[in-house]
Amino acid sequence: MAEVEINLKDELVLKPLNVEDAEEIAAVIKSDRSFFAEWINEDIQGVSIESIKEFIMQEISCCEIKNNFLFTLRYKNSFLGITGFYNTSRSNNKTEIVLWFSNKIRTVQYYSDVIKELIAVGFNEKNYNRITVKAPANDFTLSSVLRKFGFVIEGTERSGYYNVFNKYSDIVFYGLLNKEYRDQIEFFNRAEKLFQRDKSKKK
Repeated sequence: MAEVEINLKDELVLKPLNVEDAEEIAAVIKSDRSFFAEWINEDIQGVSIESIKEFIMQEISCCEIKNNFLFTLRYKNSFLGITGFYNTSRSNNKTEIVLWFSNKIRTVQYYSDVIKELIAVGFNEKNYNRITVKAPANDFTLSSVLRKFGFVIEGTERSGYYNVFNKYSDIVFYGLLNKEYRDQIEFFNRAEKLFQRDKSKKK
């Protein structure tokens, strides 16, 4: 995947994560306590700009070695969240999609736009054999979107994380294989051809 901006639709874009994003990320954390809540095991109000910059610099410097790549999700250039490929294993030809969104955009539309693009890039450009998504058990919106795109539940890690609200929560593991993705595309292409054929017969 080229390290370039990806236009999803209209003014919704994915931009490569950059150190300059740190201040906007910190501002979102301060205004939306739920942001990163499932993944940051500390007082979320105490996350500093410097610690965020350190995290970004580490990810940028390691992305070639780890084959990870993170984006900021932006609408009209306003920061909405972080997504991309994480915990990638080239030896096993697999990756994980992370979806660190602020609470206000955890909707079917935003999830769908991002997941659709990333699985296409992951399977078509990167040729991964499998893609995993770890989701909070109580994120029913994300669960429905993942199932819509063919992901299947592969297991649940009970009390898998201890979040900033001092509660243990379950993590659900979803997986999608390259072959399953291509079978879906073939199925929909065949269905579209049949639809167009029937449509032409009725004229």
